[in-house]
Amino acid sequence: MAILPFPVEQSYPTEINGYTAEAYTDWFLFTYAITVTGLPAISVPCGWTPDGLPVGLQIVGRRRAEAAAPWADRTPEPG
Repeated sequence: MAILPFPVEQSYPTEINGYTAEAYTDWFLFTYAITVTGLPAISVPCGWTPDGLPVGLQIVGRRRAEAAAPWADRTPEPG
């Protein structure tokens, strides 16, 4: 995410690092962009904010390089 965790009562952040969020999608754009590419990705815990909230790290792999998808090299037969 582009920001640290925000209060659960807040629908979405209206500011990100001093910039006004012009659309709802601004705060999760980085993760959304990876999703639509079809690249394998995982988010793993990597630490805590000074307030004790969790922070994660998104790791993105090469296209079709996901070990958990043995079917990735198969395509449907024409027909």
